[in-house]
Amino acid sequence: MNVSTNSTRFAVEINYIVDEGYKPDITTEKNFDDEYTPAVFKTVYGKVGGKYGKAYSQWKPIAYTKAELGRKYQTKALEGGVENVVNRSWNIGEVAMHELYKIYGLNVSFGLAKDGFYQKHKYLIWTGIVGYGEPATEPISFLVILMISIGLGLPLGVILFGGACYQIRKRWKKSKLNTSYGIIN
Repeated sequence: MNVSTNSTRFAVEINYIVDEGYKPDITTEKNFDDEYTPAVFKTVYGKVGGKYGKAYSQWKPIAYTKAELGRKYQTKALEGGVENVVNRSWNIGEVAMHELYKIYGLNVSFGLAKDGFYQKHKYLIWTGIVGYGEPATEPISFLVILMISIGLGLPLGVILFGGACYQIRKRWKKSKLNTSYGIIN
């Protein structure tokens, strides 16, 4: 696709169709997992509730300008605020249970202003997840807990053991010098 400007940016609008009285909640949470997005420790969640259940969308605030997922090819994915797309409630149809719904939109734009990434790379990849229910959380795995424990626990154990040995030896030498018996030669 040829573009006639050097400051092209792309955006995607995510639409949430929700029951009357509900609004999407967009939050950014920190996490430890950067397996699929190197050096990105944040996840954006769009959660919506309703009379009949909950739904969500989630994504990392990053996009890539090449198929290779590395820091060298990262560009930002910035989300705007949640806006009411249609200023009035609309009926989804007499057939669909006579419910009123609202449509909210959230824009996610890629790249920075005037960075020219599209003219340079002509490629963009961004991924996200949409689901029903509660969003999947990423618990800290046993291996990560083990590595953190070893990394912090081993030096602390060495310091405590070394300090205890030093104090015991120091007290032993002091008690040996303060004896009531004389030195025999």
